[in-house]
Amino acid sequence: IYNSGDITVTTVEARSRALYAVTDGIALISNSGDLTVVGGIGAIGAGAAGAYGATTINTGDVSVTSTVYETGVNYYGQDYYLGGWAYGLFAASRAIGVATVINSGDIDVHGATKGTGISANSRFGSTYISNSGDLTVVGDIESAFGIYTKGSSYEEFIYGETGYTTVHNTGDISATSGFLAAGIYAISQFGNVLVENAGDITATAELGRAFGIGAYTPYGNLDIVNIGDVTVTASENATGIAAVTAGYSGEYYYFPADISVANGGQVSVSSDNGRSTGISATTTYGDVSFEISGSVDVAGADRSTGLSASSLYGDVAIYTDADITVSSGSEYALGISTFSDYGDVNVVNYGGIDVSGTSLTQGVLAR
Repeated sequence: IYNSGDITVTTVEARSRALYAVTDGIALISNSGDLTVVGGIGAIGAGAAGAYGATTINTGDVSVTSTVYETGVNYYGQDYYLGGWAYGLFAASRAIGVATVINSGDIDVHGATKGTGISANSRFGSTYISNSGDLTVVGDIESAFGIYTKGSSYEEFIYGETGYTTVHNTGDISATSGFLAAGIYAISQFGNVLVENAGDITATAELGRAFGIGAYTPYGNLDIVNIGDVTVTASENATGIAAVTAGYSGEYYYFPADISVANGGQVSVSSDNGRSTGISATTTYGDVSFEISGSVDVAGADRSTGLSASSLYGDVAIYTDADITVSSGSEYALGISTFSDYGDVNVVNYGGIDVSGTSLTQGVLAR
């Protein structure tokens, strides 16, 4: 689909889509028009879904709203929600192939239950997102993601190659929800994850948890580079930047999984009732390295930590000249926390560290 005209789509109860391409081959959408979508149980600005790859390219402004949902109760007596979801742009590869989204337009998404600004997912391949537009996302009840991407990279893995989940972002992102809010969340099953962010990110969860930038893979390497300001506010646990991987060690195979985090922005994290962490990285069979400047300001009702880096079998190295301020209302407070069971730990600090709490309080902890 190639479109340059403005499109407005409205329905009261059902789903609405401005541009939607589905194929057993490769799906492509290229749009330069403004898209306005109002749907009932679901709404999509522009979405491409292909069996062997999908690409969505957008330069227009996109506004998407969903208004209708139903509430059910599961076997355990918990509420669940049907409908009420809204997506600005997405690309989905249903089998092998790469899912790609390239966007320079401003995107405004409001879902009655869930809202996602940009999404790229591949069932067996890799994903790539490049965004320079400003994203404003609201999911009233369940979740809000500015950028969400998940790649399997199993296709590359079985041929001895390394797949990827990649996000390049220079736009400002605001994500607000009841229970889960995230600016950028990047996941890969078998590949590496790279997140480069230069935009300002705000994530707010009024009843639950929130994080600014999150990256996860069980077997691959994680690299996060951030020079934007990250502000996270949550009722429960809150994290500015989080990276989690593991790696694998067996009789015939060994896959180390390293984490690298470089930050030059101002990271501010607060939680009303839970734990707060500024920047966190955890791996099992790999090394962790931090290069941190700017500032890290953390306040939590429970445990609070400015920088946290750990590896069970690998080395941990932190270099920082950032100003770190940490406060805890009821539990321990740590400026810098590091851990390795079998590797070396090195911490080099040139910045000011101010830590206050009502329980155990420490500036730098190396274990």
